[in-house]
Amino acid sequence: MKTLIRNLADRHLFSERLPLDVRMSNLVCVLGVAGAILAAIIKLAEGIPVFAAVLILVSLAIGTALYAYFGRTGRMTMGTTCLIISATDVLIPITFIWGGGIKSALPMYFTLGIVMHFLVFRGLRLRLLLILNVFIFLWCILFGYRYPEYIYHLSPDYLYYLDNIQGVLICGFFIGGVIKFHIHAYDTERVRAINANRVKSDFLSNMSHEIRTPMNAIIGMSELALRENSSPVVSNYIYEIKTAGMNLLSIINDILDFSKIESNKIQLVESNYALNSMINDVVNIIRVYMAEKPLVFLIDIDPNIPNNIVGDEMRVRQILTNMLSNAVKYTEKGFVRLTLTAQKTPEGKLIFKCAVEDSGIGIKKEDMDDLFSKFTRLDASKNKHIIGTGLGLSITQALCGIMGGEISVQSVYGEGSVFTAVFEQYYLGAKKFAEVGDAYDKNVLIYIRTDLYADSVESALKSLGVSTTRVHSEAVFLQMLETNTFDFAFFSNFLTEQAFKLKQYTKTTLVSLVPFGESVLFDIHTLVMPAFCLPVANILNGTNTLNNTHIDYKLRFTAPSAKVLVVDDIQTNLKVAEGLLAPYKMSVNTCLSGKEALRLVVSHDYDIVLMDHMMPEMDGMEATAAIRALDGEKYQRMAVIALTANAIIGVKDQFIQNGFNDYIAKPIEPKKLYDVISKWIPRDKRVAVTKEEVPEEKEKEITCDISIEGVNIAHALKSLNCGVDEYEELMRLYCRDVHERLESLKDEPNENSVKEFTISVHAIKSASASVGAMEVSNLAKELEAAGKASDFLTISKKLGAFRERLETLEKNILAAFPQKAENVGAGTLSPEDLTRLLELLQSKNVNKTNRLLAELGENQYDEKTTRVLSEIEDCVLMFDFNKAIAALELVFPAKNGEEQG
Repeated sequence: MKTLIRNLADRHLFSERLPLDVRMSNLVCVLGVAGAILAAIIKLAEGIPVFAAVLILVSLAIGTALYAYFGRTGRMTMGTTCLIISATDVLIPITFIWGGGIKSALPMYFTLGIVMHFLVFRGLRLRLLLILNVFIFLWCILFGYRYPEYIYHLSPDYLYYLDNIQGVLICGFFIGGVIKFHIHAYDTERVRAINANRVKSDFLSNMSHEIRTPMNAIIGMSELALRENSSPVVSNYIYEIKTAGMNLLSIINDILDFSKIESNKIQLVESNYALNSMINDVVNIIRVYMAEKPLVFLIDIDPNIPNNIVGDEMRVRQILTNMLSNAVKYTEKGFVRLTLTAQKTPEGKLIFKCAVEDSGIGIKKEDMDDLFSKFTRLDASKNKHIIGTGLGLSITQALCGIMGGEISVQSVYGEGSVFTAVFEQYYLGAKKFAEVGDAYDKNVLIYIRTDLYADSVESALKSLGVSTTRVHSEAVFLQMLETNTFDFAFFSNFLTEQAFKLKQYTKTTLVSLVPFGESVLFDIHTLVMPAFCLPVANILNGTNTLNNTHIDYKLRFTAPSAKVLVVDDIQTNLKVAEGLLAPYKMSVNTCLSGKEALRLVVSHDYDIVLMDHMMPEMDGMEATAAIRALDGEKYQRMAVIALTANAIIGVKDQFIQNGFNDYIAKPIEPKKLYDVISKWIPRDKRVAVTKEEVPEEKEKEITCDISIEGVNIAHALKSLNCGVDEYEELMRLYCRDVHERLESLKDEPNENSVKEFTISVHAIKSASASVGAMEVSNLAKELEAAGKASDFLTISKKLGAFRERLETLEKNILAAFPQKAENVGAGTLSPEDLTRLLELLQSKNVNKTNRLLAELGENQYDEKTTRVLSEIEDCVLMFDFNKAIAALELVFPAKNGEEQG
C-alpha cells in the first residue's frame, strides 16, 4: 500500500511532466476528499443522522467520480469544478445544517472552500464560483440565525469542542500541505533555474570563444591589409570589412551583456576618452548598416560639449549604436537623425541627452509596455525580415539606469519614433567637441539638392559660428561661385565636375558632399555624409579632407632586441599575431601547444609570452602555472599575457590570480596590443621611431610551374606570402606530418580515443588549409565535427575515403618534390649521442641531461627525432625519467639494445 501511494504521488503530484496547475488541482482534490471523508466519519460518530452522512458521502463520491472521468478525458478543469462544487456547495451546506451549525467547525470549512477556489481557479470561473460559494455561506448563516430549530445541535456540548479541534486539524493540515507543496515546487524550479543559468553562462562563455576566434582572423587580417600601400578605394573596402567585423562582435556582446545584466554582474570601467573619436566610430558603424537603404543620415551635435570625457566609453558607444541601429532596422525610407546635447553640473558632471529620431514604422500604443522587454520583436508580422536578438533596447535601458539616467520614447504609428536616452558622465578641461578658428571671419556658400542634408549642414555651420549663404539653384550657385566672395563652397557631389572646372578661376575652397558608398574625387576636399559639426570644423580648419579615411596606427617605438613567444593552437591566429607584432621589429617565436611553450621558455630568455587561454592537452593556465613553478627568478619576472576570446567580466582578475601579468581580448586590437607591449617591454630595449621615410615595397610576383592535384598552390603562395623554395619546405614537412597522422587514423576511434582522433583531424584540417589542400581540409572538418559530437556512424562512413585521399595527396606531393622526399629519413641521432643520452637518463641527472639536450638541439634532425627529443625534454622537465627512457627505446629499439648489450 505504501509503495502504491508513493507511485501515485510521484505520477500525479510530483511528476514534472504535468503542468503545475494540474498538479495543484490534484493535490487540492486529494486533500479535500481525504478531509471530507474524515469529517463525515467524525460527524457520524458525533451522532449526525445516518441519512445525512449517506447524503454527504454520496455527493462526495459523485464529485470524485466526475473528477476522475473528466481527468481521464483531458478536461481537468471541468473535473476539478465538479468536485469542488460538490464539496463546497453541497457537502459543506448539508454538514452545516446536520452537523452543529455556527458553533461547530463548519465556518472553518467554508473558509477552506474559499481557499480552494483561489488555489485552483482563475479568471471568470474563479469569480463566478466565489460568488456562488459566498452566497451559499451567507444563506447558511442567515438560515441558522432565523430558523435555529432546523439546525441539528450536537449533544452533549463538549462535542462542539471536539468538532472544532478536528476542524482546526483538517484545515491546518490541508493548508500546510498546500504550502509545503508550493515550497517543494519553488525549490525544484529554483534549482532548475540555477542549473539553466549555469548552462547558459557556460554556453555564452564557449560561444564567445568559438565566435571570437574566427573574428580574430577577419579583423586582424583587415588591420594588416590596411597597413599595406593600397589605393584609396581598396583601403576603404578593407576598412568597411573591419568595421563590419566589429559590428558582428557587437551582436555577440549583446548576448553576453544580457547575461551580465541578468546576473547583476555588469560593471562600468571608467577612463578618459575623446568624445569626437567615439562619435566617429559610431558614425562609421551606422553608415555600414544604412548602406543598402535609401535613408538620409543626419547628425546634430552641439559643438560646445566638452570633448575630454571621463566614463565608460564602450557603454556610451553601445547606447548610441543600439539606438541608431534599432532606428535603421525599422526605417525603410526617409531619415534617421541623431541629436546630442549635454548640460554641465556644478559637480563636474555632464548630463547627456541623446535623441534618435526616425521616419520608420512607429510603435502602436498597445505595444509600448513591451517595448523594452527582452527578446521581444514588436509588430512581428511586418518585421519578419529584421535580424537581431531583440535585446538592444533592453540592454540600453539597463545601461542608462546604471549611468544614472533613463530612456524614453515618443511614437506615432506609421509616422516614426523618437527615442531619448539620458545618462551621466564627467568632463575634464574646456576643450570643445568641435571648434573653428576665426569662425566669424569665414563665410560659406551652400548648395545641396536634398533639403534635409542642406538643413543639417547649414545648422552645423551656424552652430560653429560661421556665416552661411544658402542657394536653391544650380545656376545661382555656379554664378555666385565665380564672384570669389566666399572662403568655402559646400555642394552636392553631382556638381563636382562643373565646380572642378571653375577651380582654376576661383580662390574658394571647394568641398564636395558625397553619399556614403559612392566614388569620390580626391582632387578637391570631400566630405562623406553625414556632414556634422566635427568633420565640417576639420575642413574649415584645414586639418582633414576626408572624414572616413582610415588613420594608420602610429608606433612610437620598436624593440629589435626584445624576444616574444606567441602560443596559440590555431595557425591563423599565430600569423595574425606575427603580422601585428612585425612593426615592432622584435624577435618573434611561435608554437602550437602549452608543452612546446614550456620547452621554449626554458631554452630562451623571452621578455613577453603571449599565451592562448584555451588549448588542448595543456591549456594556457596550466602552461603558465608550470612556467611559474620553474626554478629561477626570471620565470617569476617573465611577462605572461593571456590571449583570450572569452572576454567577460572578472576574466582579468581570474588570469592574474592564475599567474598571468595581463590579458588581451581577441580579436586583437592594435591599440590594445600597443598598450600591453609598451607596458611590459623593458624601457632599455625600446628604440624611438624616427621620421625617416620607409621605402615602398612593391608586391612580389610569385609564379610556380609545379601543380599538385587537389592543391591550390597559387592561393597558398599568396596567403602564406612566401616563395617557392619556402613552400617546398613547407610541403615536405606537411607530407611527413600526413604520413605520421595516417598511422594514428588506421583504426576507427572509440569512446576512449575519440578525443585524440578529433585533435588529429583538426591538425590535418588546419595544416591542409595552410598549404592550399582545401578538399582534404574540408573532409577533415567534417570528421572533426563528427568527432566532437561522438558521431561514430559518420566517422565510420567517411574515414576510409579520407585516408585514401590523404594517401593519394601524399604520393602526389612526393612526386612533385622528389629531391625533398629523399631526405625524409635523414638526420637521426648518432650511436654515441644515443648512448650518452640514455646513460644520463638512467642516472637521472637533470642538469647534465638538460645540457646535452640543449647541445643536441643545435643540430638538424628529421621530424621523428626532433619530436622525440622534444618529448624527452618535457619528461625531464617533469622528472619523469622512466617515460623519457621508454620514449627513446620506442623509437630506437635496435640501437638501444646493442648499446645495452
